[in-house]
Amino acid sequence: MNMFLKNPASNWLSLFYRQMAVMSAAGVTVHEAITLLSEENENSQIKSLTGSIKNEIDKGNPVEQSMAKYPHVFPEMLIKILETEEPGEKVAKILNSLADEAEITWQLKSRLFHALFLPINTIFIAFMIVIIIMIYVIPVFQEMFADFGQALPSQTRMVISISAFIKNYLIVIILLIGAIPAVMVMNKKIRYGVVSLMPGFNHLLKKISVFNFIRNLSMMLSFNLPVRESVIYAASAVKNVLYAEKLESMGETVTDLKQLREAMQSTGIFPKLVLQMTAVGERSDSTEYVLQETSKFYEKEIDTYMFRLLGIIDILTIAFLGIVIGYLVIAMYLPIFKMAGAIVG
Repeated sequence: MNMFLKNPASNWLSLFYRQMAVMSAAGVTVHEAITLLSEENENSQIKSLTGSIKNEIDKGNPVEQSMAKYPHVFPEMLIKILETEEPGEKVAKILNSLADEAEITWQLKSRLFHALFLPINTIFIAFMIVIIIMIYVIPVFQEMFADFGQALPSQTRMVISISAFIKNYLIVIILLIGAIPAVMVMNKKIRYGVVSLMPGFNHLLKKISVFNFIRNLSMMLSFNLPVRESVIYAASAVKNVLYAEKLESMGETVTDLKQLREAMQSTGIFPKLVLQMTAVGERSDSTEYVLQETSKFYEKEIDTYMFRLLGIIDILTIAFLGIVIGYLVIAMYLPIFKMAGAIVG
C-alpha cells in the first residue's frame, strides 16, 4: 500500500472528499463515483486510491468493505453512513465536512513542518559539527594538554571524556539516533508519548485532540446519530491515541446528551471553557451548534498557540547552540589561558 494512502492530512484527501461530495449530491452512487474517479482524474494519488478500491470491487468484494481497507481515508462513521444512506445532500454534507477537517489538519501540519524545518536542520547540522569536533579536534587539544604538567579544569576533563566516549561508541550512537525516529514512526503510542513529554507540545496536542473531537461530535450529532455512536466515531477521528482511548471509553457511559458534560469532565482532557459551553448546549438543547462554534474558536486558538510556541522554539534553539558551542570553546581554552597566566606570573 502506498504511503500517501496512510496519510490523512494531505491536500489530495480534501480534494477527494469534495469530488465525492459533488457526485453524491448529484445522486451518483459510491460505486459509480469510485469508477469515474479511477478512470479520469488528474490527481495521481486519488486515481491510485480509487483504482485500488475498484480492483477490490471487481474481485467481488462489497463497495463499503473495499473502502474499509483504507481506514485513514474512510473513517468508520463514513462507512456506516454510506451503508445506510442513499446518495444525496446528507452524504454530501458529511463528505464536505470531512474535506474541511482534512484541509484544516493539512494546514496545521504544513505550518508546523515549515516552522520546525529550520530549527531541526540547524540543530542537526550543529550536532554533526559537534561530533566532528569531538572526534577530530578535541584529541588534538588532548595531546597538546598531555605535556601541560598541571591538572586540567573540570570542564576540559568532561569534554575530553565525552570525546573519548563518542569515539569508542560512535556506531552505537548512530544506530540509537536512527532507531528512535524509526520506533516513533512505527508505534503511534510511543510517538505521541514522546512528543507529549516535550514542554509546550503536550498542550498543543491536547488542544488539537479537543478540537478534532468536538468538531466531529458536532458533525455526527447533526446527522441525528445516537449519542453513543456519535461519541465513539468522534473519538476515532482523534489521531492522538493517548487521548482517543479515553474519549472512546466515554461512549460506554454516555447514552444521552445530558450526560455528555459529566462524561467529558471525567476524562480530564477538556478545559473549563469547553465544559461550560457543553453545559450551555445541554440547557438550551443546542449541543450540536454550541460544539460547532466552540471548535471554530479552538481552531483560531491553536493557530495563535502554535505561532507563540514556534517563536519560543526559535529562541531556545539559538540559546542552546550558543551554550553548547560556548562551553566547548571555554573548556578547550581554559587550560591555555591557565598556562599563559602561569608563564606571565
